[in-house]
Amino acid sequence: MLLPILVQHVEEGSQVFSDKFSSYVSRYNLIEEQGFDHYFINHSLHFVDPVRSFIHTNNIERAWRSLKTSISHVKRSFTDDNIDSFLDTFHFQTFFSQENLYDVFLRILVSISNIE
Repeated sequence: MLLPILVQHVEEGSQVFSDKFSSYVSRYNLIEEQGFDHYFINHSLHFVDPVRSFIHTNNIERAWRSLKTSISHVKRSFTDDNIDSFLDTFHFQTFFSQENLYDVFLRILVSISNIE
């Protein structure tokens, strides 16, 4: 079940968006019972909530599709030692894809220099 992983890695009170998979929502909203704000979409009816359009899973679906595409090109070279590095690189490139990486690097250096 995914709920223990969510509880371990996501800060309590965070907003969680999901589909209406039975592991998350049954007779009770199991994620809300753990202290999260849980919004979900029933994919058998809609992919975006018709009333509250901020409720959807499009972003994570796009991220998974991009990750799977990236992995398919290099999967033969993955080992247990380098998968984390690949995922970190993928995340960094995705997060900063619209920015000049030189500017990002300079901001990181400034941030590091301000840490005492």
